[in-house]
Amino acid sequence: SSSGDSDAHVAVPPQRSSLPVEVADGIVDPYPVVSDVADELDLSMWPDTIPAVVHAAGPEVWMTGRRFLSHTLLSLPEARRKSPSVVWAAVTESVRRCHVSDLGLLRGYLTARPGSLHLPLDVLLCHHLQTLRVQRKWAWSTLSRHAAGMIGALSSLPLYAIGAPSINPSRMPHFKAILQSAARLSASVGPREPVAATTDNIKVAVQNLASTRAKVILLLCWVSCARPCDVLQLLVSGITFPEGNEVKLHFRRGKVVNSVGSYHIHTQIADAASFQMVRDFVAAQGPFLFPLRSGYQRQALLAEVRTALRTASPRLELRSLRRGSLQTLARGGATEAELLEFIRHTTSEQLRRYLGFGAV
Repeated sequence: SSSGDSDAHVAVPPQRSSLPVEVADGIVDPYPVVSDVADELDLSMWPDTIPAVVHAAGPEVWMTGRRFLSHTLLSLPEARRKSPSVVWAAVTESVRRCHVSDLGLLRGYLTARPGSLHLPLDVLLCHHLQTLRVQRKWAWSTLSRHAAGMIGALSSLPLYAIGAPSINPSRMPHFKAILQSAARLSASVGPREPVAATTDNIKVAVQNLASTRAKVILLLCWVSCARPCDVLQLLVSGITFPEGNEVKLHFRRGKVVNSVGSYHIHTQIADAASFQMVRDFVAAQGPFLFPLRSGYQRQALLAEVRTALRTASPRLELRSLRRGSLQTLARGGATEAELLEFIRHTTSEQLRRYLGFGAV
């Protein structure tokens, strides 16, 4: 066999042994995927050519590493100019950045392994994700999230590469298996719950922040129970100060808005100096409260907030803000209906998860 157009030959991949293997948690699993080592692909188990049968099943059946690399990936600005704005607006800019990043990482992985390019893309994709999991010490839930993100990136591949087909990795057998494995193993581990921040933690963090905009982000997250990424997308027109120390926030963009639509939060900033700082900052901005030009600037600003939180307590993270502010409201006597108004979840079960399952 030879490379190039020989991809069109039909071949059958070898079958793995089905002998049971004992894994660490005592479950007998014929296909252990809990290794902390990203094993190199054993190319001796694969023929020189791999099936490339084109039929109604779509391009997934013939896509190999070589064929994927034959399409030129565009940068994010190039891809944005290539597509009509109404198409580009189907998902958020942050999702587009993740798509371009995931495709770039996959391309780099394939370029570094020229001897493996004849293999099916789903085999290479699974090994790529396993390598990242080991190198970056991902939890299984993180692997599951990145695998889902790769589905979105490859499904939208025509937006990011010239002449490329849309590919649905979930129809590929190896990739489908890694999705099922990651879901099963992440369910057995359970979610990693962040440590809740306290009012004293917030006071220390605000004192340790140098920039006013970082302080404003921290304070607005705390008084609104909103995610930092949602606060970053606030418009100046959506912030009003009715009376006293009250603040009314209108969220029109963000993760919650994508799920339930735009919503208002009516809250207050108890400390008079902090309230005046926020009010002065809002008056000096427009139309965006935080006019950040790139994802790197957003990440740098959030990293500044995260660092300040960890000066108050090393175990705190950005997710600690939402959990801590909600628990503080619950301790203050807020009703379940009021808490749901802040968190914008639809069930009491989701609310109890944020409250530590009734621990407060």
